[in-house]
Amino acid sequence: MQPGYNIAMASEIHRIRSIRPDEFEQVRHLSPSTWGTDLPGFLTLHHGQPYFKGWVVEEGGGIIAFGNSLRNGNSGWLGNILVAPEARGRGIGAAITRHLMDDLHRQGCCRLLLVATPLGEPVYTRLGFRVTGRYAFYSFDSAPAVARHPAVRPLLPEDHPAALALDRRVTGETRTAFLSRFLDGGWVFDDGGGRAGIAGIHLPALATGLVIASDVEAGLALLRWRLSRGECKCVVPEQNERARRCLEELGGELTATAPRMALGREAAWRPAEVYQRAAGWCG
Repeated sequence: MQPGYNIAMASEIHRIRSIRPDEFEQVRHLSPSTWGTDLPGFLTLHHGQPYFKGWVVEEGGGIIAFGNSLRNGNSGWLGNILVAPEARGRGIGAAITRHLMDDLHRQGCCRLLLVATPLGEPVYTRLGFRVTGRYAFYSFDSAPAVARHPAVRPLLPEDHPAALALDRRVTGETRTAFLSRFLDGGWVFDDGGGRAGIAGIHLPALATGLVIASDVEAGLALLRWRLSRGECKCVVPEQNERARRCLEELGGELTATAPRMALGREAAWRPAEVYQRAAGWCG
């Protein structure tokens, strides 16, 4: 599909096209209040970046659906696929999803990834996506009081190559263009024990605050540090049993799970080394 492609559905014509900056506020209402997502702020941060595209569906002069894509090398993420309640059940969600898929494939992505809501999972399954794992959502009544590990220190400019290399190792994706924007203000686990590089990173500026680590000590130290700084929610892969045990010991309550889905070969990622995902739209 090309930008501006017209989709015929139930004798109606819907136009999918790129979102314009003056329309950011118009899509705010599409995001469920339970998500806590500032969609206009999200778009302001990412719109115009080479890795990002945002699309809308028009009907009757208004916007009734939105979706965005994120490209990391040959991996493409679909996210924030939203349809106005009054427009659901007419195939619009599937149509904008296909548009994102086609556009990412044209950009050279051989694998497509997403995290599904209960409403979206059947749609993605029909489009060929399969479940490859699940994320577990934890919530705290208040942020746990946890001391900062002595090996946790601020991320410095000289740490950038090691941080990007660690991210490639853990996610199986090349996210340099995307991740480089969020390294400032980050934290690393560096125990000075002769490791080549650093053992873990925490990026508070990236969505909900990515935490990845190559060993358990580093991962748990950064996870606790993130929580101690006022975070009351955490999302980790179900495969990371040590992180889940830590969250439960600190008083976290499991509130939901959500499937990670892939079309094409799943990335060679290491879910047991993800101690906090960044967001559903980027893993």
